[in-house]
Amino acid sequence: MKYCTLCQRNVIPKRKIGTGTLIGIIFTGFIWVLFIPFYKKRCPLCHGDRLVKPEKVLQNSNNHQAIQNPNISVSDELKKLNDLKESGVLSQEEFEKQKIKLLN
Repeated sequence: MKYCTLCQRNVIPKRKIGTGTLIGIIFTGFIWVLFIPFYKKRCPLCHGDRLVKPEKVLQNSNNHQAIQNPNISVSDELKKLNDLKESGVLSQEEFEKQKIKLLN
């Protein structure tokens, strides 16, 4: 499974064999079939070829968040989460998950 950076989803990439490939296979006596494994795998949803491992996306997003919010303290974030829980926006489970994430 890969993460498509264009449509921002986890997808199973596939090779796309087009009409040109089929014509090439017919005219070259099926020798062109040997080149199909070298085709780039593409996203089946948007047909983009910008695919990365999902772990890299998580690492990049964590680094990006740390760079964006260097001055926000953990206690302030916990207060905000508690306010969201008290107002009913977050459930107790969601609150606990976010709290653990902040404390780690």
